[in-house]
Amino acid sequence: MIIPPLDSDVYAMARQAAPGWDVRMIEAEWRSWVTEVPRSPEMAFLGFCRKWYDKRGRP
Repeated sequence: MIIPPLDSDVYAMARQAAPGWDVRMIEAEWRSWVTEVPRSPEMAFLGFCRKWYDKRGRP
């Protein structure tokens, strides 16, 4: 299973969803966690970022 590269605009949105976190690190965690290619990888990643921040808060 290979998830295609994310659109570059999604990283700015990810930084807003998880302020203070390294979104590339979160992306690596997300890619290792995902079991199948999502219908919308960008939206799935942003949702993961929001949940990441909700669970952990600011670093």
